[in-house]
Amino acid sequence: MSFATEIGVLPGQRVTGIAANGLPYYTHQTLNTAFGTLAMVADSLIVTPFLCPRRLVVGGAALRVTTTGTATLARLGIYKDDGNFSPAALLADFGTVAIGTTGLKEITGLSQVLEANRLYWLASLLDGTVTLNATGISAIVNALGLDPFTSQAGVGQVSVAQVFGALPNPFTGGGVYGVSTIRHMFLRF
Repeated sequence: MSFATEIGVLPGQRVTGIAANGLPYYTHQTLNTAFGTLAMVADSLIVTPFLCPRRLVVGGAALRVTTTGTATLARLGIYKDDGNFSPAALLADFGTVAIGTTGLKEITGLSQVLEANRLYWLASLLDGTVTLNATGISAIVNALGLDPFTSQAGVGQVSVAQVFGALPNPFTGGGVYGVSTIRHMFLRF
């Protein structure tokens, strides 16, 4: 049985993943497995939706740095959904990981439970610029719907200005809904 079948991914979806140290990592549900890149900026809290099809326990979280910049640290975490497709209460702040070199940057030793049939928000906050693995918006499962002002762009992330430090609880109000390339944040179960 494949992992995609095991966690209950919907027909037509793929679980985008990579392997690190012999362990699989997965990100938001996509329609293909092609990776791109996205230049990130400092002090921008970015969250992407993650539909959890069954009860899972997060054992690790990661970003993949493709080109270094001024960033040295990233803070990763997960927010709960408010029931109206918006991030709300902080479920877990996983802490920071060094991102000053290229490659997969992991936070391990986690044991955060995600409940079945819930929408969660994968969060990252960086202290500088860096380029990360990403997916084009046309290749993601658009949990947040489509942008009414374009014919093809789905809404794939929310970003809000946030000074680097602990993740805010609850999620900072407002924010910009992204309709372009979105960064990958990987989870290991």
